[in-house]
Amino acid sequence: MGLIWGTIAQIKRSIYSLFKWSSRPAPISIVIGNINVGGLGKTPTLIWIFKQLADLGLPPQTIGVLSRGYGRKSKGFVAVDQTQNASTVGDEPLEILQDIENQVNLSIPFAVCENRPMGIGMLKAKNPDLQIVLLDDGFQHLKLNHHASILLCDYHNPFTNDLPLPAGNLREFPFASNSAKTILVTNCPPHLTEKEAALFKTNLSKQMANWNLLGQFFKLKQKTPLWENNVGFLSNKTSNPLHHHNHETLTSGGKIMLITGIAKPHRVASQLTNFSILEHVQFPDHHNFTQENVNRLMAKFNDFVMQFPEAAIVTTRKDYFRLQSLNGITTTLPLFLVHVEIHPLFNTQELINSTLKNILHENTIN
Repeated sequence: MGLIWGTIAQIKRSIYSLFKWSSRPAPISIVIGNINVGGLGKTPTLIWIFKQLADLGLPPQTIGVLSRGYGRKSKGFVAVDQTQNASTVGDEPLEILQDIENQVNLSIPFAVCENRPMGIGMLKAKNPDLQIVLLDDGFQHLKLNHHASILLCDYHNPFTNDLPLPAGNLREFPFASNSAKTILVTNCPPHLTEKEAALFKTNLSKQMANWNLLGQFFKLKQKTPLWENNVGFLSNKTSNPLHHHNHETLTSGGKIMLITGIAKPHRVASQLTNFSILEHVQFPDHHNFTQENVNRLMAKFNDFVMQFPEAAIVTTRKDYFRLQSLNGITTTLPLFLVHVEIHPLFNTQELINSTLKNILHENTIN
């Protein structure tokens, strides 16, 4: 079945290329994408890459972000700002917007749109100074002929060692990655050694060479990976829990009830080592919380408080944006938020800056 799924995905790519159905609107478009399905850390990586572009000297107002807005109830192009909620633009766009605007202290061009070329065009029309757009996902959005892509690869489950759906967790064959400028390996152990990183890159290249043998069957134009000598490593760390309103840090050693509705909840739980987790209540990724969910969570937490008066609730920043419109949990209980922090390893900071400089130079932004 995986072979069938991958073949269909590759045929679609070939058709779009043959009939030139893709378009490339200005400004420069950079996709932060993946071959795997979910849980690779696209949101924190995009935030980190935005900051690298700003550090290179681009004014934040010239850097835009476009997302599909997964899970939203709206359709078409919607500008993202601090007045929006998760039902209109999705949870991840709100997390990205809040983090970036808090850092740069400015409003940035941001929108959600299913049709990426149309979304880029409308974002440019509303923001004439826009020079570059970062796309949250979109590597498989074939209507857009993006200028460059940076793909993510999970350290513990590299896409070169997996199969397309439903046999594995890939959206398409690994050789689709050949056109990517750079691979960023996420979820790395914080104490990864250079020897371990070198071995990972060697295995990645060997596995990719095997996939490219299958790629010859499809007569691929790009027969070797552009990213082969451009592989970086990122360690992801869960932040300290901060109060959702006054931003005070939760006292280490406290007892917490953890609530998550994300793709890889065990990663959050495993890194909250300074706290005693009374219970980890897990929901599916992008779960649309209901008032009934909240009422049950509040009742469960109040039971804990009877025994542990200083207990607190911890959830992810992404989940918070889907909880804040519901009564009770964000207004009456001690609610603390965590998010993923990116830590580049070895020479990854220099690698991504070099990649971004090359993209800007190739497309005449100096």
